[in-house]
Amino acid sequence: GALVEAALAAGAEGIVVAALGSGNVNQELGEVLMRIASRGVPVVVSTQASNGRASPIYRYPGGGKDLAQAGCIFADNLSPLKARVLLMVALQCLPSRRDLARVFAEY
Repeated sequence: GALVEAALAAGAEGIVVAALGSGNVNQELGEVLMRIASRGVPVVVSTQASNGRASPIYRYPGGGKDLAQAGCIFADNLSPLKARVLLMVALQCLPSRRDLARVFAEY
């Protein structure tokens, strides 16, 4: 959580998380991500797994369902690196951050 907060303090406009499995993190990181997503900061959840998709399945503090309900965007089949590139491009090109979820659903 401290690294995420430091990135935001340094001027990051969004965060991409390389989560475990289908898009889950531990409780401490989950609380930080949910808090910043609720403030309107784009948080994109991808997976470290070499096979599979990031999708909101499990409900627990840090689980994908809780992250999605807090406003985190799931990268589906994009790797963390591809999700990072898409987020950077989208933040520069989109007129509104409300369109971010649509962009990640399409690409």
